[in-house]
Amino acid sequence: MTGHPVEAPGLDRFPALLHPAVRTFAGRLRPHRFLQAANYPSLAAYCRDSGMSPSALAPQIQHLERDLQGQLLIRSQHGHRMRLTDFGEKVLFTAHPYADQLDISEERNRKDEGDGARSTTRV
Repeated sequence: MTGHPVEAPGLDRFPALLHPAVRTFAGRLRPHRFLQAANYPSLAAYCRDSGMSPSALAPQIQHLERDLQGQLLIRSQHGHRMRLTDFGEKVLFTAHPYADQLDISEERNRKDEGDGARSTTRV
């Protein structure tokens, strides 16, 4: 194995806007988490409810923003709610109908290098 991300099948099921983010299994997890977090007043609130650490979520959101080439969120600050940018609203609207297809299992995600997970393959 070369250490490259594992290509996920079915790319053609998703809208072109999402293609850069959904090419890999880990890539499909990032938009799913974005869809979930967008319903919260802050990323920290989402993390509290989901049991995920903010230090794990923040890089995933940043990676998604890089993949899609645009800022998705204006993070919450001093009593102000997190807000979606116009681009974030567009991604949310586009990705929402595909939420079930983006909800991959954590086990499958471990097979991909995309979110900092390390896998070892013995030959």
